[in-house]
Amino acid sequence: MIWPQALILITVQKIAPMSLLSYYIVEQATLVTVAAIISAVVGAIGGLNQTLLRKLLAYSSINHIA
Repeated sequence: MIWPQALILITVQKIAPMSLLSYYIVEQATLVTVAAIISAVVGAIGGLNQTLLRKLLAYSSINHIA
């Protein structure tokens, strides 16, 4: 993976899901809460033993979207 692709994965791909969640969060608050908890856990556990910067950024991104 090259750096422009990593940049897209880290930033641009979050815009659409976050805008959709902003409309959905009022109706299904428990579903959004569960998804956020799962995302935080996956990002935290996945990033524990990473030595490559790109993989660490990917897991950090997953964790911070929660």
